[in-house]
This record gives sequence, C-alpha cells and structure tokens, in this order.
Amino acid sequence: MSTPDDQYKDLHVLIVDDENFVRSMVKQMLRSLGITNIREANEGATALKELQLFPPDLVICDLSMEPIDGIVFVQMLRNHQHVDLRSIPVLILSGKNDMASVKEAASKGINGYLVKPVSLQSLRSRLDSVVNGGDFVSFSQQRLANSRRKARGDGQQAATGGLPIPEVKDFT
Repeated sequence: MSTPDDQYKDLHVLIVDDENFVRSMVKQMLRSLGITNIREANEGATALKELQLFPPDLVICDLSMEPIDGIVFVQMLRNHQHVDLRSIPVLILSGKNDMASVKEAASKGINGYLVKPVSLQSLRSRLDSVVNGGDFVSFSQQRLANSRRKARGDGQQAATGGLPIPEVKDFT
C-alpha cells in the first residue's frame, strides 16, 4: 500500500459512480493517498446537488449512469449557473476504453480519463496531472488553488473568466 501523500491531504473529492463497489474501491484508493475529504453520489443529478453543498476540488465520474450519465453531468457542470463550479476538474473513470468515448469526454471539458479497473498508480498519476497542471488537458494550478481557497471560505477570491479549452495531449 502507498504512503499517504501530503500534497493531497487538503483535496476535497466527489466520486460519482452508480456502482457502490466502484465508489468504495476509489474511496479506499484515495484514502491510501492521504485524501480524507471524500463525498459520493450515485449519478449525475445527485452529484450536481452534492457539489453545490460541498464544492470539491476534483470530481471523479463514471460515464455510464442513469438517468444522468457522465457526459451530460460534465456538460451541466461546465454550463452551471455558479461560475466557480464550472472550473472544477473532472477525471472520468469508465469501463469504456475506445478512442471515441475518450474524445467525446475530452470535448466536454474533462481533465483526465481513466479506464476501469483503475490501478492506484494510474489514479495517482492522473491526480498528479490535475494538481500539477499535467499533460492530459491544459489546466491552471492557480485556478485549482483559488477554487480551494474559495471552497474553504478563507476570503480569497477565485479567478473568474471562461473555461480553458481542453487540449488532449495524451490518452494513456
């Protein structure tokens, strides 16, 4: 098992998956990385409600759910009426491993894509990519830090403005 990582200890994560077993496994992996602020939702509509109550730093979301799937959830998030919620990073965790699914998700503004079953090493790599502005999708480290401060209510204002246009550079 991995040693908890201090760089993740303050992350707030929302896991969205219709399978309880998958949510439990991802939650266990996140905890092994030192993340303890974890919420769960079993589909997109519930996730949208949850993230308004608990603005996470990151969402890990399945693609295939009912009634609101991961693609629709990401679209709704990216067009949310609350501007500060629109820029929350989203990692897709899906059983779909075809290029069309990856490209469709990327076109909606995701920040990473993982294929089930996910390994701890792959999850850590994608977390590093999002937290450190990695290579899957262009993402601002400053925006992540600002969104954390706003979510924590410490008086710092989050950066405003439009969302970055995702630039898919690596599907592995």
